Amino acid sequence: MDTEENISLIKLMNIGLIRKNIIKNIKSCSDIGNLAKTCHKIKFLIQNDKIRKNIIWYKDVQRMYVKNKENILEDQQVSKLDDIEFRIQYHSENTLSDINECNDELINEEGIICIRIHNMIQNIEEKDLFYKKIVEEINLNCHTRKDGKILDFLVIYNDNNYMTLPILSLMSHENITCIELLINVFLDDSCNFNQLDKNIFEGFPNFHKLLVWGTINEYKYNKLENNTTIVEYILCELSKRKNPRIVLLSTYDSHHVLIKYLNLFFRISSKYGVKVIYKVVNIFPLTNEDYDSPFPIEECDYFSPILNNTTCIFNRILTCRNFYFTTSNLQNFLNLQKLVLNFNFFDINKGLQRMEKLYSPILSLKSCKNLKMLTLAFDKYINQKVCLKVQMFSDNLKYLVSIMPPTVERLDINYGFTLTKDITEAISQCMPNIKILQVRFITNIDNDCLSVFKNLKVFIYDQYYAISIPKTVKIVVIKFFQNQRSNNTEVLNQNVMKSYMEKFSVCLQSTMNDFIFFNDITSWDRYKHIIQDPNRT
Repeated sequence: MDTEENISLIKLMNIGLIRKNIIKNIKSCSDIGNLAKTCHKIKFLIQNDKIRKNIIWYKDVQRMYVKNKENILEDQQVSKLDDIEFRIQYHSENTLSDINECNDELINEEGIICIRIHNMIQNIEEKDLFYKKIVEEINLNCHTRKDGKILDFLVIYNDNNYMTLPILSLMSHENITCIELLINVFLDDSCNFNQLDKNIFEGFPNFHKLLVWGTINEYKYNKLENNTTIVEYILCELSKRKNPRIVLLSTYDSHHVLIKYLNLFFRISSKYGVKVIYKVVNIFPLTNEDYDSPFPIEECDYFSPILNNTTCIFNRILTCRNFYFTTSNLQNFLNLQKLVLNFNFFDINKGLQRMEKLYSPILSLKSCKNLKMLTLAFDKYINQKVCLKVQMFSDNLKYLVSIMPPTVERLDINYGFTLTKDITEAISQCMPNIKILQVRFITNIDNDCLSVFKNLKVFIYDQYYAISIPKTVKIVVIKFFQNQRSNNTEVLNQNVMKSYMEKFSVCLQSTMNDFIFFNDITSWDRYKHIIQDPNRT
């Protein structure tokens, strides 16, 4: 910025009424933050203002239905482009263009651009023009999507998997870093890809991570093993990127099929220098024949690739015995970064006492020194008697945090009861590095329960309780979830909102009375990413 222009802008910004009108007419907090970064004087003025803006939460899920127009026979052998109808449907009530025209702060709830093509056309006369028309209708580069980082792309309809890569090769987006594809894309006949004459990821300059999801079974594995051409092609193209990674997120019908599937990707990826990351959905407890003690997972040769490459595990714990065996296996995943455990209703301490395993040394995850994100969920407790579930929630939560490593920085607690200072003291003692705490569907939260956290930066919850916020906290989010809307009987507590508004200079509010409070407008992009927290990447 030129010196004279800078001085003129500072003079304008020094006038309170003009400054407030300028800020009011800037659409996004990111742009306000960028203005604040132009010089220290302007940053000082903006940071000391009270900023109020409305927000719109939306999910960017776009469905495109491709079929012959009504006057065209459905059974015709080959369709012409002029005979085809492209109909767009969005998850949100409004289209992306409608959302973009409003003057509110926009937050994509999951931070993902999800596109589904429902194709009813089997044969098309002008394939290249057909693919280009689909890309044009998708409009990936519209203003609302400019900050998108993750693209989840899927073509749906019988044997149309072959369409995915040609369409993808015509797309472009400056900021996409991760692309998600269904495993079926790799299963198609390789002859369908012979026409691809360029890097399919050419339009994504910052792309370096491919996530492959879906269920793997014996049939799919055999098809993959007998035709690895597509896997080779995609991994070869991926290898041209800086820090290339492929993330495998799979469910499976047997662990033997899973291991063969993983080994196939490990083998080919090593050839091209692509790092493989595996995210487990339900690690299976291995036991010896008498079912009295866990079988050491490190002694299973077919598990060796999993141990070093697994960074995320999602697991439901059904019984105490299941908990014992699963935990004994989990401790071997030394590179684990994220762990999600969902518990059925049972008392961990009493169950382990009955098994005579309460003080077993293998019941510890202290060895998982890379674990940063932990989610503990207790949704099966909801319909139990209050006299049982409140104390059991407290006892189980205290036990679980006691076996966790001190490296955890984000803790999510879903479905529970009174979150007392006694509980948070146990959490803080065992996991002193907690920076982000999110609690959902917790019936009550003690006013002073956060005071024990010395490093807490972010607090996210879904109630209007008056909670004492430590000075270390940079952002507070009150966010209700979709299935709470109709049942939410909470009355907006004006005193609570007033206390937060006095503490924080920026307040964002949705029409559903969700709130976001923070001070540093220049950090908004980082805060928004934390709030979005996409689970699959």
